[in-house]
Amino acid sequence: MLGHRNARPASCLLSLCALAGLAAAAGAQGITAIALTGQQAPGVEAGVGFARLSPPALAADGSVVFFATLAGDGLSAELDEGLFSFDAGVGSLIVRESDAAPWYAPDTRFVGLSDFAIDAGGSVVLAASVDDPAVVDAAQKARALGVFTQVAPGVFAALARIDEQATGMPEGDLYETLDSAAVAPDGSSLFVGGRPGDGFDSQPKGLWSDRTGATTLLLAPGDAAPGTGGLFAHFETPTPVGDGFVIRGSFKPEGSQDRGAQGLWRETGGGLAALALEGHPAPGTTAGFAGFAPRVGAGEAAAAFRAELDSADAAVDSGLWTDRAGGLGLLVREGDSAPGAADATIGEISRSLSMNGAGDIAFRCALAGTTTDANTAVYLAQAGGWFLLIAREGDSIDDEPGDVRIAGLGDPLVNDAGEMIIPAHLAGAQVTATTNDALLGVDGDGRVYTIVREGDEIDPDGSGARVVKSIVADTSAHERGRDALDNNGRAGFALSFTDGSSGVFTSAIGYASPADLTGDGVVNTQDFVAYLNLWANSLPGADFNRDGGIDTQDFIAFLAAWSRDRT
Repeated sequence: MLGHRNARPASCLLSLCALAGLAAAAGAQGITAIALTGQQAPGVEAGVGFARLSPPALAADGSVVFFATLAGDGLSAELDEGLFSFDAGVGSLIVRESDAAPWYAPDTRFVGLSDFAIDAGGSVVLAASVDDPAVVDAAQKARALGVFTQVAPGVFAALARIDEQATGMPEGDLYETLDSAAVAPDGSSLFVGGRPGDGFDSQPKGLWSDRTGATTLLLAPGDAAPGTGGLFAHFETPTPVGDGFVIRGSFKPEGSQDRGAQGLWRETGGGLAALALEGHPAPGTTAGFAGFAPRVGAGEAAAAFRAELDSADAAVDSGLWTDRAGGLGLLVREGDSAPGAADATIGEISRSLSMNGAGDIAFRCALAGTTTDANTAVYLAQAGGWFLLIAREGDSIDDEPGDVRIAGLGDPLVNDAGEMIIPAHLAGAQVTATTNDALLGVDGDGRVYTIVREGDEIDPDGSGARVVKSIVADTSAHERGRDALDNNGRAGFALSFTDGSSGVFTSAIGYASPADLTGDGVVNTQDFVAYLNLWANSLPGADFNRDGGIDTQDFIAFLAAWSRDRT
């Protein structure tokens, strides 16, 4: 673990002689460095290190997985990309460009690693392109890609390959396109792919899975679309939910040349039923559904989604629906009173939401009718029916002394413990253009704090402090078993630094009071005496509000934090 946040006073003893040598760079909230640029990459030849690192995915088995480009003397472009896993500090190579690829020719190699999914056991499903030496046509080479599943360390098998006979389709129907796979809790893969046009769509797609042990066709364009009286026209990559999935697609009457209408269907126990359909009544309203956001929230046995309505009033034309109580019901709609914000109503709702196994739903929305600039908020709609206002523009942050306020909020992620992470933009007297973005954490008690912020000083490897320049967390791939927040309370993110280096990091969710100067997890009289000694002697750490000076305002800021967090 390594300390961070030069804004947070260091752990300190009560004697003045001990306090005199303290720096203010170490903090109570720890960040763990997983990998750094320039470090030797595991599983590759000596002298080859990480050059660029993607934001990490936290797998259910505890591993941290990420793409990396590699650099080293004489390293060719055919060998400069890999997918890596770190577990309990031990790194391993999952797959690298130039590794053997399962293809038609036995000496085919991977040449482009496009995307990946992680199953519950930590195995990978890979979308990648390959180089088949038997193919010389450039256009055909460019089409050489497939979906591959890991069957052993360093060994992959093909689920589907471009220009291969599409499983379950009539003879001569080939995979024309292949999308990245989703991964169900049982480890099975779900993916969509194209076939030659059949009048339904310019690029019709079917849905396949390997959950029976071999690639099997589940749905195809032209199949009956439950609840519609029409036929499926196309599908998109589904979201696994429980022992089934929710899939967004389109349907139309047989023989129709119209664009088709959108719908969501849910599979449970092998049976497929309509969840919500364009043009059909939207529960809880007098309007009908007009369209559905592509991202579906998935719980242990329930789903949630954002949809548009065919309402003539643009101020109330979207909402969130869920089937967590059994049947489909309205969760919240534009125009509803905003819980916890007496002066506001719910405005535009983000198209991206997060749902945990308990059925809690986290979402971001605008607030309408406000008399201030605080017009964005993040809510947690608990499974028990309560709406909690987690954060709102204009709020202060519990561990940020001085004038530091939320100026903008990104889409949240929530885990099964109700903990959350939220990207945020900051403003205030103690905020500059190089310190105004942060990744916020929310603990199980709803305390909002800063995990990491631009401008923070971090010493990731004992070589000296580096200043954080940017923060990136991947919040978009839950259906692929990839989350930036896991159920063990870890957040994963990538940081770049002002010296040009970067790295992959994790941090445990947990609020640490800035008033806990002794670092013992308790805010008490000892912390008060410690700060009094710092302040009275103008020692490092006394600039509590980070305004560059030490004065009465620092003491007032410390006293406020100490009084609030005192045990």
